[in-house]
Amino acid sequence: MFGISLGKLIVLVVACVVGWMLLTKLRATPPGSRRAPSEPVPPPQPAARTPNSGAQMEDLRKCTFCDTYVPVRNARSCGRPQCPHAA
Repeated sequence: MFGISLGKLIVLVVACVVGWMLLTKLRATPPGSRRAPSEPVPPPQPAARTPNSGAQMEDLRKCTFCDTYVPVRNARSCGRPQCPHAA
């Protein structure tokens, strides 16, 4: 009943080959987006940072009611009636 015949094996191999070929065609990059092999890839430039640029890290504390993390300073209400951070 569940024996493997030569016909089933050939159909399985053909299906795998067709699937593999379809996947490789779908994953191929468009011809215009490829770089020439002789063209070197420029290294990424690090962003210039100053001491006051960007966001600063804040300490967080878990809310006792809604189990989300809120900043220790400037905690805002989530809008629920039992919120401990109601203003």
